[in-house]
Amino acid sequence: MRWTALFATCLLALGVGCAAHTTLSGVWNATDVVPTPLSNVMVLGIGTQETSRRIFEDHFAQALQERGTDAIASYRVLPMDEKLSEPALERAIEAGAHQALVLTRLVAVDEKETYVPPTSSMSMGMGRGYYGYYGSSWGMNYSPGYVQRTTIVRLETRVYSADGDQLVWSAHSETFQPADVDDTVASVTKAVVKRLAEDGWIR
Repeated sequence: MRWTALFATCLLALGVGCAAHTTLSGVWNATDVVPTPLSNVMVLGIGTQETSRRIFEDHFAQALQERGTDAIASYRVLPMDEKLSEPALERAIEAGAHQALVLTRLVAVDEKETYVPPTSSMSMGMGRGYYGYYGSSWGMNYSPGYVQRTTIVRLETRVYSADGDQLVWSAHSETFQPADVDDTVASVTKAVVKRLAEDGWIR
């Protein structure tokens, strides 16, 4: 299945649902800035699908609020159906007196197929001769081979200080086997917010 916007619905291998798992890599912190908990943050998901953007921004903003950080989803103050101009974004940041901006974009969606070969097992204690072979084979267990499909959603998240438009934190995330948009967003948000707290940018 091809993903063409920030997020889109994806299917799990063999149609079996499970919670997505997200890992972070390439985590970067500005070396010339002492991390201090941010306040009044604007969350902006970069994409053209309104529903996906709303889900992401609402979830991320709520996660920040639960940790005591004031945050707002950008769609509440910015248009959804067009690319923003720099002056328009600057005006929104100034109007809301936002201290920081969190931006997330889709990097790639990978679909991997792995062939799992068939397996078989025979009963223990095979007897002598042809009947011994026959008897043990009668209880043989056989599992056919199958193709396992794995979906990996890769995103990049950056945090900018509104004062001086300075990049202070960034990371890439990989989310494995998301069931849908909500599953992806929940997993990514949990991992990113946890790391931001560990690095000192939020409480």
